[in-house]
Amino acid sequence: MFKTKKKILCSIIALIIAVTVSIPLIANALNIYNDPNGDGDILLNDSVLITQYLGGVVSVNNLEKLDFDNDDIISMADAYEIQLYNLGLLNPGTIYSPSASTYNGLSSETYHVFDASTGDYLPYNSYSLFDFNPIPNNTNEPDAPDAVIGNDGRIPSWDKSGIVKIISTDGVYNYYGTGFVIAPHIIATAAHCVFDYDAIIPDNLSSQKGYVISNIRLFNNNGVNTLNATPVECHVPWSYISSAFDRLKVNAYDYALISVEEDLSDYMCFNLGVALDSAVTNETDITISGFPGTVNGNTVNNSYLDQMYLGTGSLVEWSDYISAYYYNLFQYNDDRMFFYDVDTSGGNSGGPIYVTKHVYDKNGNNHQVYYDVIGICTAEFTEYGIGVVNMGMRMNGELLRFYLDNNNINW
Repeated sequence: MFKTKKKILCSIIALIIAVTVSIPLIANALNIYNDPNGDGDILLNDSVLITQYLGGVVSVNNLEKLDFDNDDIISMADAYEIQLYNLGLLNPGTIYSPSASTYNGLSSETYHVFDASTGDYLPYNSYSLFDFNPIPNNTNEPDAPDAVIGNDGRIPSWDKSGIVKIISTDGVYNYYGTGFVIAPHIIATAAHCVFDYDAIIPDNLSSQKGYVISNIRLFNNNGVNTLNATPVECHVPWSYISSAFDRLKVNAYDYALISVEEDLSDYMCFNLGVALDSAVTNETDITISGFPGTVNGNTVNNSYLDQMYLGTGSLVEWSDYISAYYYNLFQYNDDRMFFYDVDTSGGNSGGPIYVTKHVYDKNGNNHQVYYDVIGICTAEFTEYGIGVVNMGMRMNGELLRFYLDNNNINW
């Protein structure tokens, strides 16, 4: 997170957008399809199950079965492809159908709510949500992702109008970060973009206070600032707040939301998706977009400059980059975080890590393009003061429920 004294607004921009290369379904040469509900048939109720899961409404065992087309990502594209399959627009193939049962989770997360205009904690608005879906598994700085790996390959881009610039203050310093639109009144971001964990006093967690969100800027595809949204509430996981002095756990719960008064339906709304462990093993290609403070050593964002950039890279195995000393720290959070080699700068936190997918029929016709967020950009990992890899929160059932099936949000 960049920060400066009040009149020199600084940057902590947040938006990592991960993008897979276009993968036509016809590239599935063996035509092996997964049967989401395991009943042996591919029917519309399979499409409904995927939609319910990605909406945070149900949990599913054997998540791999929801990946209808075997591209390592569970997304709304899978639900749409099942509809094409039932219309005879996809090539017939082998159906793989081990059982995928639904269940209600037993664990829960508590969320604290803050007045976005004052940063004040609203204790009577706190609530808990059940985690319907813990994803199965086969000292860094959480507030300043800033690792350029090799040459800086990022380029200017305004092609995603649902990416927002968040400007906030703690009363002394000003900050800016990124978020992304997921519903008409809801913006997803990183917790450290809205909550001041440095203000917490040891053994006095009641000292918690959110940042004052002074501005949320939205832009059209030409880069024109078309709306300054009015923030209402910020929701932050208690596990993040209570772990203010445990940097590893802080990274594992670094997600939040902001509600706004205005209806954002005119801006791009991102779908949420889930990356399977195989997406990491297979080094899924990703793209990162957002408002970095610097590119190639030049300042490109501050209180007066607004410029969105994108960069490309892939998901990577953290064990390939991080020494054995940290192995025990990360192995237990493998299902909550993932790592990537995309260039970022201070100000990239809080934005979506997403995949882009083109859905083709058996004749090669492009029916739909989906942008599915599989994570949230949060931090870099450093050893000996050198950034070695960037990391983010991983979308799972807990986050799906929080963002998309949450009746505790006011605007």
